[in-house]
Amino acid sequence: ATKNGELALRLGFRQVKGVRQEHMLRLIEQRPSQGFKSLDQVQALAHLKGQLEALASANALKCFSGHRYQARWQLMNNHQDLPLLRKVKEHHPVQKKAYLNATILKVKGILERDPQSQVTHVIAGKLIDCSHLLEQVKVHSRDFH
Repeated sequence: ATKNGELALRLGFRQVKGVRQEHMLRLIEQRPSQGFKSLDQVQALAHLKGQLEALASANALKCFSGHRYQARWQLMNNHQDLPLLRKVKEHHPVQKKAYLNATILKVKGILERDPQSQVTHVIAGKLIDCSHLLEQVKVHSRDFH
């Protein structure tokens, strides 16, 4: 059981695709006696740079962020890591906050298609957090059994 009484199933690092045993052994060796208190503290371990996304995808960082998707966003700590923000001319903290925290994100900008590669790029001019609209979304469940 977790601190708040929820049941939890704990799997070993071996079950997480994309992590290397030697990195996880070093993580365990460097773990403070009281455990890690924040994602920043874990992220500061330089040897884990390529491993953290795999841990986040496996929901191993949920205790720091709430869910795996939020953990993956939090791992991207500068605008160079944020795909939509790579081409934003004036990177602004409000836009980064919207990008990192929004459940529904409105993007105003330009669609640009590369004729050679046939790749469409979104050149974001403004990012707007529209999470408040989520409660208006109606979801109809379908039973496919």
